[in-house]
Amino acid sequence: MDWSKELGARVRNLRRERGMNQVALARECGVDQSVISDIENGADMKVKTLRGLCRALQVSPTVLLEGSETPDALMVRLMSFEGQLVGLFRQLSPDLQHDVLVALNNKVNESTASGTSSAMRPFASAPPAIPAKSRR
Repeated sequence: MDWSKELGARVRNLRRERGMNQVALARECGVDQSVISDIENGADMKVKTLRGLCRALQVSPTVLLEGSETPDALMVRLMSFEGQLVGLFRQLSPDLQHDVLVALNNKVNESTASGTSSAMRPFASAPPAIPAKSRR
């Protein structure tokens, strides 16, 4: 398979993973649906369209062009997400912070029970203890 076909297949797979049809993806990218169809079938694209695809599919250009991120790029992206989460978390009241921690803890426990791989779990073993909810 040539490079353009591989890129098209990645676009198609990512689009489907996100539950999008070609029309929705085209709308997010600011192009016509026929452009998405052409790309998925191996046509070349403009840099502007590549940027739109990355934004709409929520992936880095490396993922789209090469199929995976380098460890450094992944770390930078994760650190950015972590900073955003911490910023949002700090805006919450203590009671809401507690509720968020409980919900996250429950999700971690669900993923552990369902057999999700350890690479997908945020904690290598058990999640940290959650402090008791403040009483006023």
